[in-house]
Amino acid sequence: VFGMIVRTGGGNSTRWLLDETGDTWQTGDVVMGTAGKGVDFSANTGGAGETSAILDWYEEGTWTPFVSDDNLNASESQAYSAQVGRYWRIGRQVWFQGAIVLTSLGSLTTSDTCYINGLPFTAENLGNGEGSLTFGFAGGLAITAGHTLTGVISNNTTYCSLYNWDATGGVTSTTLAEISADARLHFNGMYQVAA
Repeated sequence: VFGMIVRTGGGNSTRWLLDETGDTWQTGDVVMGTAGKGVDFSANTGGAGETSAILDWYEEGTWTPFVSDDNLNASESQAYSAQVGRYWRIGRQVWFQGAIVLTSLGSLTTSDTCYINGLPFTAENLGNGEGSLTFGFAGGLAITAGHTLTGVISNNTTYCSLYNWDATGGVTSTTLAEISADARLHFNGMYQVAA
C-alpha cells in the first residue's frame, strides 16, 4: 500500500520506514530532537577519506564584519557606513559573504596587517586546511593597479588575514594603510569548523 508505515526491529533499535513506492511528503518541520543526531547518508557514500556521512547541522544567519589591526579589536574607533554579513553552515562547512564600507580607521595601526574579523564560528585547527576569502568588489584602496586582494581564515580563529597578490612569488600581507580610511570591500568565503 502506498504510504504505508512499517515498524521494524524492536527495543532501542526500532525504526519507522515509509513504503518506497513514491515520494515522502512532510507537511511540517522535521526536528532533530537529540544533539549529535542527523540525516545518515552512509548508503550513498564511501569515497576515499570519508570520515562521516551524518548531516547534523544546518543554520543560516547574519554576522557583523569589522576590520582590525594586530590587536584584533573592534573598539579602536573604526567607523563604518555599512557592515553587512550573511552566513550558511551545512555540517562542518561555513559559507559567508559580507560588505564593509569604512569612513574612518580610527586609532588602528596602519602599518599592521588588515584583518576582517567577527566570523560566526571558530575555524577548525587543521594544518594546511585554512579557509579562504575572495573579493567580488573593492574600492577606495591604496594598492597598485593590477594587484588583487585575497584572504586566509586562520586556524582556530574567527578572523581572516588579508593579503595582496603583488609579489613574484605570491602574496604579501595587506596593511591597513593599503585598505585606507574610505575603503569599500565586498567579499565571500568558506571555511571548516571543528566537529
